[in-house]
Amino acid sequence: MRKKLYIIRQEKLEVGDVIFTSEKSFISWFVRLVTFSKFSHVMLYVNGTTIHSVSGGVYSKNLQRLLFKKQDEVKVFRPKKNLTAAEQSKICEYARNKVLSVYALLETIYVVIPFTSIASKKQFCSRLVAQSYKAAGKIIVRDPNYCSPKQIMMSGFFYEVTDCIKPASEEEIEFTKKFNPIQIIENSTVSMIKEVRKIYGKKIQTIHDIIKLLIIHPEADDSVTSSAHKFGYFEHAHFDLKINSWRYNVKDFMNYINSLELNDNEINSLANEVYNVGSDAANVHANEFYLYTILYEKYKLTFFYDSMILYKKLIDTDILRKNTAISILSR
Repeated sequence: MRKKLYIIRQEKLEVGDVIFTSEKSFISWFVRLVTFSKFSHVMLYVNGTTIHSVSGGVYSKNLQRLLFKKQDEVKVFRPKKNLTAAEQSKICEYARNKVLSVYALLETIYVVIPFTSIASKKQFCSRLVAQSYKAAGKIIVRDPNYCSPKQIMMSGFFYEVTDCIKPASEEEIEFTKKFNPIQIIENSTVSMIKEVRKIYGKKIQTIHDIIKLLIIHPEADDSVTSSAHKFGYFEHAHFDLKINSWRYNVKDFMNYINSLELNDNEINSLANEVYNVGSDAANVHANEFYLYTILYEKYKLTFFYDSMILYKKLIDTDILRKNTAISILSR
């Protein structure tokens, strides 16, 4: 008999929720030891995904791929005063802009061993959460640059949401083992940024740093674009279409559901699920397409043009999937 595992109920979360966990790395063990806390890691819930800082840098993480051995290994906290839509937007924007930033290992130690230091652009988990809230005008700890997960939890700004953890079903456990296209996208992006950083310096931490570099030094366009193509940065628009082709074609969808022998209610439920896949990401894609369209019109750089095309493909793919779902629901 499989040992019971637990998962976060994503449908219960709200933008800006803070998720505390117990990680198993040495630095996490050290933080728990020195801060006398069970929790050593903290993540931020942002429109359908989490953003957090781990030893490899700042990444997004699909909650459906997070399993916990014990129910009390994870807790969800929420601001006592509801965030406005504008505040949620600012928190999301700040956190997303920090994705792929380098992890600040040494500065993490400064949190538990007091030492005067100017904060760098690098990130660690609790700094990312505190600074994201600060971007929305919310000071949740005394020093957003140097704080621990325990200080955020005990700040008095949040309360615990107690109905967000449940036993994981067999289907949910199996899903965590499936191929993860997001990991390939992250790997290609990280590799590209690392190569650009080697050429143009340590200040290159994120895609937005690359944008700034190209605006100031347009002569870097060829080498940056070459690095992006080298690592496949512009090639991930059709990953899901290749993996789950049935989501994008009515005939394939019907063949898929026939193989599963689903009844009408189950078919409609699956179609609704397909319609909503990536809905939060679709807004991000639209914003990024708009941004790169403006940048290309102003600067005429190849990297901006290729990025614009990438996000246009992502938008088109999202529309194709939604239209397929609508056709199934209206059959």
